[in-house]
Amino acid sequence: MMNKLTAVTLAFLLIIAITACGGLFPTGDDSHSLEQNNDHTPMPENTVSAPETASPDLYDDGNDDIDTTQIPSIDINDYFDVIYSDYEVEFYRLDLKTNDWNLQELPLYMLGAYYLGTDGAYSYGASYELRDRFIANPDEMLEYITLVGENTLRGESVKSLLCSAIVSMYFFDDSDIPFTDSMRTILDDLEEKYKFQSTGVTEVVIILKNTFERNLEEFNN
Repeated sequence: MMNKLTAVTLAFLLIIAITACGGLFPTGDDSHSLEQNNDHTPMPENTVSAPETASPDLYDDGNDDIDTTQIPSIDINDYFDVIYSDYEVEFYRLDLKTNDWNLQELPLYMLGAYYLGTDGAYSYGASYELRDRFIANPDEMLEYITLVGENTLRGESVKSLLCSAIVSMYFFDDSDIPFTDSMRTILDDLEEKYKFQSTGVTEVVIILKNTFERNLEEFNN
């Protein structure tokens, strides 16, 4: 009788011990299982947020894209240290800290300021570059002129000055490109594109086309 009692007691104690240890077979740490989550909400998957897209930097000349959230300065002194000597003028680029550069390298906003801030041979060369960039990418040039065009310089609107540079009378006698035909085609296409829009760009297109026709007429006469 004593032996039976002892065996029953041992069996009872063994059951208690197994239960306390979580059963006969290990199941791992249950602390992260969905069943142990009191609100029964699945654990979120690991995610990586996409970086916010930075606004275009007006002073990043990786390309000529214009930051439409800012109005670029047209003051040449914001981009160049203009150094006068007896025989020439040097334009020291403040961003690159050098006077060893060429017009083709300048971002559009800097090229525009350079043209507006120079005269003679300097502005003549810049007007050629403005013309070439307009032919290559008319919409970008229109966007730039629209942004800065409300300024005035020497009593004239910057909008008109830049438009005059692009369709200068000098270009009609330029044998490098068929200027008249190519420019007329571009202006006609732009007029068609923007004719139903009441925007600053539309006004620039009108100024460009009127200036072109006026200069062509004067050139032919």
